[in-house]
Amino acid sequence: MDFEYYIKLSKHFIGKILRIGIPSAMESMVYHSCQLVFTLYVTYLGAEAMATKQYAGNISSYIYLFSMAIGMGTSIIVGRLVGARRKDDAYKRVFDSVKWALLATVIIDVIIIFSVCL
Repeated sequence: MDFEYYIKLSKHFIGKILRIGIPSAMESMVYHSCQLVFTLYVTYLGAEAMATKQYAGNISSYIYLFSMAIGMGTSIIVGRLVGARRKDDAYKRVFDSVKWALLATVIIDVIIIFSVCL
């Protein structure tokens, strides 16, 4: 392969990248904009409300941390399976990972609920 292959990008290839990248970027921008507006409203409630919001944010981070890790790992595995032309295995892997992520989330939720109640 020529070195030029890695440098030169076609309009078609850039379009394919942007078709995935722009919606992903918009999702993140909307999420952070909503968090900013929510934080603005919480500031009117005082320092105690801000601290409570921060604690709730930290707890929710732990809740979805394991699901995010499973999702990232699954995307790598699925990419390899699709590249190896094993689409049926990739399809099955996605649903197996969703089950594991859901199970991890439920277990963590139960642990947090019972630790708060005790």
